Amino acid sequence: MDHRKILVDLGEMLGSEIIYDLDNPYHLRYTAELDHEIDGGLLAEAWERTKRVYPLIDAVLVFDRGDLDDYKSIKNEDRPSYCHDHMYLAAAEKGENVPVKTKVPVAPGTAAVGGRLVCISYYGNSVSLSAYHTLVDGGGMNMIFSTFLYAYLALYTGHEDPSPVVELREGREIAEYYTPSLFDLVYARDYTPMPIYALPRGCKGFRDPEMANEAGRLLAADLAVNAADFMALCKSSGANPSSMLCVLIAKATRDLYPEGWDSLAYNLTVSVRKAFGLENAISNSVSCAAACITREELEQETLAAVSQKVRRDLDSQRGWDYFASFYRVFDTYRYTPVFIPRTVTYIGGLNVGENNRHITGFSMAANGDCNLYLMQLNDRFHLCLEYGRATGKYLDAFVRVFSELGVRAEITRSQYEVDPDVEEPVL
Repeated sequence: MDHRKILVDLGEMLGSEIIYDLDNPYHLRYTAELDHEIDGGLLAEAWERTKRVYPLIDAVLVFDRGDLDDYKSIKNEDRPSYCHDHMYLAAAEKGENVPVKTKVPVAPGTAAVGGRLVCISYYGNSVSLSAYHTLVDGGGMNMIFSTFLYAYLALYTGHEDPSPVVELREGREIAEYYTPSLFDLVYARDYTPMPIYALPRGCKGFRDPEMANEAGRLLAADLAVNAADFMALCKSSGANPSSMLCVLIAKATRDLYPEGWDSLAYNLTVSVRKAFGLENAISNSVSCAAACITREELEQETLAAVSQKVRRDLDSQRGWDYFASFYRVFDTYRYTPVFIPRTVTYIGGLNVGENNRHITGFSMAANGDCNLYLMQLNDRFHLCLEYGRATGKYLDAFVRVFSELGVRAEITRSQYEVDPDVEEPVL
């Protein structure tokens, strides 16, 4: 390996997401629909501008003993012997990373995109950003996607915002937008130890027997929710979007299963960017928070009381001292949760400024069978559901629950099978 080409040391493969990325047919994917057929030439210009803002997304993954292709060729049973090898992001020496016209998004890390871990696919009026989770998280994806869509729409409309809301600075040092290890930050700063949140005794969650994907098929569905209605519901209940989603999941579950479960357990994605001073970082900057709702609470307490209880539990798992305590415990014990979670990820908003009106739809995908994602776009929240074979019935239950609560909701795509990533364009 030419160490002169190394840009970032990602640390040992042991404990990283790399195995998941290598063997995953569905990489982290954001898809936007625009109000026009996409101009491939302008898209390529926009992607080049985006790579100047975030040059690291044009890097390739290498290891102590070879590159990504070398590691992919290793048999699964032999991979453990490489667990203490380091991974690196290095300057690419071959191939190119340009938007690929294809009906099905291409897989990052393949020859079609020059081995890059972040890539663009497009067809018709749809454009997708795909990435290795090893490199970025959902918040980082949103930053990259927002810069990219801003750059494209600026070219398409001929209009640049006077005060852009996205990152456009070029020439920054890598450390200004990328941090390879949160653990390094955790151990470098003082903290006050905090008690780690624990679920109530006996709260193990409920697994719907149909919440499973079969034969590697990822099932999903999409729902658009009126943003004003949803935020009014949150405000009147003293909830935030994440805590309200937990309650709505419980109400949808009760709608489908009046009996047969005692509690639901949740695993919520929580950003640590503000607490760690990483507001500009596209790197993995998340922790997780747990919560629980019992059927008894749902039936005997008001919507406001249950959502506020969940919000308090989530708020107790935030802040520098808590995150530092949690990460140190995890670094020592590498615990595996014993509860059955419903995963909730509230990403925030997709906002590129004055041209945002040209973005008419959004969806995301990441391999799973217990995932709910929420992203605001203009005047609607887009809810993306991945509940395996149970996706369709939960989608219908969510529509009923929203209607009962006075929130306008529209199914934008009924249960469908997500196309797995491809290595060659499909036209």
